[in-house]
Amino acid sequence: MGSYDAHVSLWKLQFVLCKRNTDLARHIASARHPIPDVPVLYLVEPSAQNLHLITTDLSRGLYSPAYINFLSSIPRPLLEDFARQTAEAQTSENIAQFYDQYLNFIVGEPDLFSLGMRKENTYWALNSAKTKDEELDHVIDRIVSGLFSVMVTMGMNIWELLSFNLLLTSNSCYAHHPLSEGSGS
Repeated sequence: MGSYDAHVSLWKLQFVLCKRNTDLARHIASARHPIPDVPVLYLVEPSAQNLHLITTDLSRGLYSPAYINFLSSIPRPLLEDFARQTAEAQTSENIAQFYDQYLNFIVGEPDLFSLGMRKENTYWALNSAKTKDEELDHVIDRIVSGLFSVMVTMGMNIWELLSFNLLLTSNSCYAHHPLSEGSGS
């Protein structure tokens, strides 16, 4: 995304937020000044850096209360680290809500979504022998997390979907094939 596109997107976001009576939208890493007695709504990726910035904001008294929303599910180690930071900074009373929103995908039109993974060179990473295991794990985790977010947003029950898939495979024409039954002939 070019600089011009990023500015246009930011202006569109600020226009939508303004129509919904939201006064100010800022990137979490930008310099911000205290606004007493004003609630803050964080909509961030769950990362150690973002959690540290939120804890810093709350300990500096920039905003109160805080409504923390993550674009994807926060991993347990990060959640535990954030709980530790919050306890040490004594800022838990400033947190009003804490949610996983499952929004880590992009909807281009009603029947089209993207996981927005261009930067990871996903196709290359999945098919290259040069890809390290850690990189491959990261790409696969992003794909699984994104698809799970889509399913949650669409209201799909993953257990029903898995049960239906197992039912289909057990009733497929290959289910009773001699090789699939282990007869060996």
